Amino acid sequence: MKLQVIIEKGENILYGRIEGNKYFVPVTAAETKKEVVENLKMLIMDYQKHEGKEDKFWAGIDVAGVEFEFHYDLQAFFKE
Repeated sequence: MKLQVIIEKGENILYGRIEGNKYFVPVTAAETKKEVVENLKMLIMDYQKHEGKEDKFWAGIDVAGVEFEFHYDLQAFFKE
């Protein structure tokens, strides 16, 4: 499965979020894209274990095998 990650650039930091599911929108910040991905994976696993046990969309995500497709918020990127 592929999840779309929207990347925005802040001052010395990257923000990443996954949209498309109304019950859970993981959002994180990190210095590198690799760290953003790792943080998002941790957020998803935590959600699956706790609040999202009954969320059919996220319960079907295999975090170890998920692929991320990156989209960049160019307006925010160039604004910085």
